[in-house]
Amino acid sequence: MLGRPRPLSTLLGLIFCFFLYVRHNGVPAPEINCPSPEKCECPTLLESPSLEFTDELKAKRLVKRGEDVGNDVVPRLMQASMLSGYEPGSPHERCLETHVRHGERWGHPTHVLRQNLVPGYHNGAFNKAAHLLNIIMGEMEKDADKRAEWIFWLDADTIILNPEIPKTLFLPPDDFAEVYFLGPKDWEGFNAGGFFIRVHNWSIKMLTEIMAIPLLKPEVDLKYNAVTNAMKHVFTKAEYRDHVLYQPRRWYNDFRSNARPEAESGSFLVHFDGTLDENSDAIKPWLDAIEQSPSSWQVPVQDTSFPTEVEKYWRNLRIAKMELEHFIPNATEPEERWDKSNKDMVDLAAARVNLWWAVREEAHDSKLIESLLRDNEELRKKTEL
Repeated sequence: MLGRPRPLSTLLGLIFCFFLYVRHNGVPAPEINCPSPEKCECPTLLESPSLEFTDELKAKRLVKRGEDVGNDVVPRLMQASMLSGYEPGSPHERCLETHVRHGERWGHPTHVLRQNLVPGYHNGAFNKAAHLLNIIMGEMEKDADKRAEWIFWLDADTIILNPEIPKTLFLPPDDFAEVYFLGPKDWEGFNAGGFFIRVHNWSIKMLTEIMAIPLLKPEVDLKYNAVTNAMKHVFTKAEYRDHVLYQPRRWYNDFRSNARPEAESGSFLVHFDGTLDENSDAIKPWLDAIEQSPSSWQVPVQDTSFPTEVEKYWRNLRIAKMELEHFIPNATEPEERWDKSNKDMVDLAAARVNLWWAVREEAHDSKLIESLLRDNEELRKKTEL
């Protein structure tokens, strides 16, 4: 249960004080579990073993640890949203019910904010960051072995189409422990309608800085989508950007504006354009179709494209990680480590800069990442001759 909301001035004052504190206390550098070239050969794009979505793998990805803490299993994932002012049975309440049922099935507790924590603060948009901050700080107060590991944020105008797909399928493997945020992105950019955030002090600092932007940096134009644009602004800083990865928006933030219920077989989740008041008419036919014929939307996860796509996504990033392990772009890199008279060496340096940038900004684009990996592999072989 959330406590009684504090007045806006008090809340902003607390955020400001906490912001000043974290400005002088760095986030500990994570340990990156990446094998060295001497101990591990870099695989080609065709050498990675395929992923079988077995019961054993399923159990490993759903539960943080394979043991009880006291009498309760610690959930690997929690989910959070916010909604207020809508009557029971309204389209957006029905949307949330699809997530609650999905969470109950897969063991993900759901936390829905029903209070306006920051009224008038960009029309309440920053309730999202405040709610997440409250949940994460509550988890961080617990012993490490009793904390949830991740939180999935879902806007109240999203619907679970296929409950056979666990949200944990999209989370990072163990060798990507340095990733603290997973967000959806496509050619239109990042959208904060659904994303994963790790329970970590990095997240507390990041959310605090987001909350502080309107107060401390009023010159930043947050436009109509305040939280999304605040995140984009904060993620330009290396201390945050180095721990963010983008994933295909189709996976868990697939936008729709049409009222006719159509989706690819096995599609997981749909997100509707517009504000909550604008998209009610588009949402109703989808909810009716799902509730009247749920089996027509349910496809076993192993019969969808998601396991293959997720495997390819992490496999490509794992190969890129190995390629870039000893390469950190900076202004003096070519003079110190590269022979400028050797065209292949110069081309390889440029290819690695391109790959480094793509992993940071375009990881959701598998075709681009694979193309850049092939370029790096070909140039690396030339320099090794």
